[in-house]
Amino acid sequence: MKALKSLNPYFWKHRNMLSLGVLFIFLSNFFNIFWIQYLGDTIDAIQQVLSSENTDSDTIIKTLLINGGIIIGSSIIAGVFRFMMRQTIIVTSRKIEYELKNEIYQHYQSLSLTNFKKTSIGDLMNRLSEDIIAIRMYLGPGVMYVANLIILLMITSFYMIRTDLEMTLVILILLPIFSLSVYKVSGIVGKKSKLMQESQSAISTFVQDSFSGIRVVKFFNKEKYVQDKYGEKIKNYQNRAVDLAKYENFFYTSMILIVGILDIAILFIGGQKYIDGEINIGMIA
Repeated sequence: MKALKSLNPYFWKHRNMLSLGVLFIFLSNFFNIFWIQYLGDTIDAIQQVLSSENTDSDTIIKTLLINGGIIIGSSIIAGVFRFMMRQTIIVTSRKIEYELKNEIYQHYQSLSLTNFKKTSIGDLMNRLSEDIIAIRMYLGPGVMYVANLIILLMITSFYMIRTDLEMTLVILILLPIFSLSVYKVSGIVGKKSKLMQESQSAISTFVQDSFSGIRVVKFFNKEKYVQDKYGEKIKNYQNRAVDLAKYENFFYTSMILIVGILDIAILFIGGQKYIDGEINIGMIA
């Protein structure tokens, strides 16, 4: 994380757009959760119609129409703010990517010939491509999803505590396990990603060196040797890419598993409370 401190000036430079993006994240999550309570009221109203014959149908229909309008309207508003969220944070990360590439290119132009002899061209080109893309992912989607998770957790915790404290505590107890698994697996994914980038840099360097010395390769009839070495480097890159994909799939599968466990816990505890008459079925929804 210390290496990322050098990116802090870019956060400050684009603070207005990023702050606006965080505001859109809050509004998007607020309206995305706001309609859920009306969904519960709608389910309770439908259950009342199905379980009782002496119900005021006009009142029920009016309730369903009003709640349906609120649900649809809130979803549309949440979608608009989510679009604006991406238009501020993601677009800002693209601008920072453009600025970083220009700065690195200007720095390359100021380097002496000795630096280019010590450092391979493939490694330099890889820094302009893959490394900058990784930085953009951190500045854009990384910031957006972390802010979205924190704000979503705050809003949902508030609504869940108002609904039922016991179910909320069960969910919050499992969150540290979720956070620990994400932390552990993400560290491994980061190391695997770095190894894959090193392999890609080695391929770029090998190709550049092969083209530079093409006359020597042809003179000594080393085409087969170059092809074999190139195939080895490609195979090494493929193996590391597949290894990275395996850990990423394990990472996402673990998250889905933990979320599924949380859903089962909510249904089990909520079902018991509904059977005991402590809550309505709409609260579980």
